[in-house]
Amino acid sequence: MRMKIGFLGGSFDPVHFGHLIAAQDVYEQFKFDRMFLVPAAQAPLKPNDVQSSVEDRLAMLQAACEWDRRFEIADYELRKGGVSYTIDSVRNSARSFPMMNFTGSLVATSCRSCTAGRKSTSCPGW
Repeated sequence: MRMKIGFLGGSFDPVHFGHLIAAQDVYEQFKFDRMFLVPAAQAPLKPNDVQSSVEDRLAMLQAACEWDRRFEIADYELRKGGVSYTIDSVRNSARSFPMMNFTGSLVATSCRSCTAGRKSTSCPGW
């Protein structure tokens, strides 16, 4: 049986309830088995807006999620560095775990900025 995996990417600077509510809604609506929150090393839509260090953003995200076992943190983009696109984490995870069913849930910060993201034919709707 294949697992349904969801991803929610962002700068998480700072992480806030809106991120957690979006992750919860996506997790429940799509009935994911696992939900990964993916902090960007450098968010492509916020090139100058991220003020906190990678370490601080990771610590904030860990503190915000530690009580909710539905969410896991994927630090691939932080370790990779540079401009980050969540679809790259989805592809990396799919290569690493070929038996899982990866469903990308890519959430933009605003509808106006959706067209600036990296497109993928491997995720429905992208």
